[in-house]
Amino acid sequence: MTRLDPSLYIERIKVHKNGKVALDLSFHAGLNIIYGQNSSGKSTILDFLFYVIGGDTPSWQPEAENCDEVVCAIELNGEPVVLRRIIAKKQTERPPIAIFWGTLSESEQSGPLKWQKYPYSRSRDKESYSQVLFRALGIPDLPLDDGSNLTFHQMLRLVYSDQMTPPDVIFRQESFDRQITKEAVGEIACGVFIPESYRTELRIRQLEAEYQEVSEELKNIFSALGHVKDGVNVMSVQSDIKKYSDELNAVSEKIKSLESSEPSSDVTIVNDNRASTGKSLKKLIENESTKKVELEARREFLQFDLNDMKSFIRTIEANYDALLTSDNTQEELGAVAFLYCPACLAPLSQAHSAESCCLCKNPIEVDGRQTHRLRLRRELEMQLAESRKLLKEREKDVYEVEGKIKDTEKHLRKARKEYNQIALSSDSAPNFEVKKAYERRGYLERTIEELNSRLLLAKKITELSQKKAKYKEELSSLQDKRESYRIQMFEQRARASTEISNIAKHMLNVDLDRQDTFRTAKHVGFSFSKDSLSVDGVSRFSASSTVYLKNSFMYALFEASLKDKRFMFPRIIFLDGIEDKGMEVERVHHFQKLIYERSQSYDVRHQIIVTAEKLAPDLQKSELIVGRWFSHERRSLDV
Repeated sequence: MTRLDPSLYIERIKVHKNGKVALDLSFHAGLNIIYGQNSSGKSTILDFLFYVIGGDTPSWQPEAENCDEVVCAIELNGEPVVLRRIIAKKQTERPPIAIFWGTLSESEQSGPLKWQKYPYSRSRDKESYSQVLFRALGIPDLPLDDGSNLTFHQMLRLVYSDQMTPPDVIFRQESFDRQITKEAVGEIACGVFIPESYRTELRIRQLEAEYQEVSEELKNIFSALGHVKDGVNVMSVQSDIKKYSDELNAVSEKIKSLESSEPSSDVTIVNDNRASTGKSLKKLIENESTKKVELEARREFLQFDLNDMKSFIRTIEANYDALLTSDNTQEELGAVAFLYCPACLAPLSQAHSAESCCLCKNPIEVDGRQTHRLRLRRELEMQLAESRKLLKEREKDVYEVEGKIKDTEKHLRKARKEYNQIALSSDSAPNFEVKKAYERRGYLERTIEELNSRLLLAKKITELSQKKAKYKEELSSLQDKRESYRIQMFEQRARASTEISNIAKHMLNVDLDRQDTFRTAKHVGFSFSKDSLSVDGVSRFSASSTVYLKNSFMYALFEASLKDKRFMFPRIIFLDGIEDKGMEVERVHHFQKLIYERSQSYDVRHQIIVTAEKLAPDLQKSELIVGRWFSHERRSLDV
């Protein structure tokens, strides 16, 4: 059987209370029927399923609320995963989900350290369970235009058609509903959304902001420079700095020579206060110079560490991409079969099973290999997250050290200036020639300082100009891509709408003769953002016909995902309201048989989980029914 991803497949659910199992059900591919009397706990089972795989807390029945936790073995795109969640006692509570990457039997034999717990809300240091589940399914984790993020709960609102939601709306009802959220979920489910398009749009927004920022910065710099802006040239300024630095070195040597020829080894200052101040300033200059050298050494060490971290992150990213490529290649091509030994080139015996290696003939645990790949992906993702966090911390350290270096240089300039002023104002300055040398040195130091500032400015202008040109070029390329994606998305939106409408229309056309509009329907319209359905422009029908229309649409959306691999609907659906609003037995049976027959025609792995009290005789087969018959005397929960 073919598997289209994203694929969420439920294998087994267990509910515990006081250390005992209150519910234990196994599920299968295709149609799953939860069969029993009304008010026997059938809907509670779907509530547990919805809740454990990421749905918000339902309005529990008392016996469900008194349970302790629910455990569910599932497959995410073919990979075995176990989810565990404590039962929240209030609807406002959103407990974390504990995830085990492996089978249920492996999870029961493993200690608590093998489980990873994820909260409802994301933070800087911790992913949410929605992020983890979306990534495991290959569904994009989307921030919306208003800055909020989609949750897995929002996707499940399109999977679970429950009894409490009015039948004239598409999404499972909740108190705070927004059109932007429903539209985004619908677009993703129908495969309209292209992940590359989203990344492109984000990059365009980022580039536009950065381009604007660079342009403003350049404008401000040129405005401040005024008439000298044309003279800010890196090479010219560097040449002037070298010329003045050479002269400064020569003047400093001259001062040292003149001072050494005098009886005293330092500048003689008659005034004791000036002498004391001069010594303090000289000591300060020495300390600040030493501090600057130490800070520069620290910066060099941090920069080396920073570059090393970047290299390490690139390596992890390359390994992660290689792992994804390997998974995709194996998915598309299957396992590689060698005809010849890669060491000696001798022909290899082809007499081996799919469960053994064609080279060494050792057994291969397919499920174990998949689980190992999934764990390896999670380890790489965690390494990447931690390394990127450390990288930001190291970048912050470098920034702080550079700030301290600038402060130290500022203190040095101030101390040298004050020291020179004391030396020049001394009544016992060596002679006129030394005074002039000090004046010249002060002038050269100020000039070099101004030139260094101008050099930084010149480099900044060059850097910003290059960035601006680079951003403009990349923007042009990305805007072309965006237009191409928009065309693809428009075409997919049309394809998806037509396919869903055609399936739903057929289901209405073959309905029992209860609603004239259905028998002659030509188009089923729907709007995710407005949460509405219509048939040939009409949206008001009898209560039972509204139920039939709602379930026909929900099934049509699900079936369309079995036909079109571009859909990001998880190929699973919960239908709990087929018998609502006075649906007569004959019509219920007709709908049940219709979805069973249609789903049977697909060789794509899927699950339809429905509840039923009025079950068509043709479907009263043990292989379709999940668990036992539930009654008022023997309810679903054994509590």
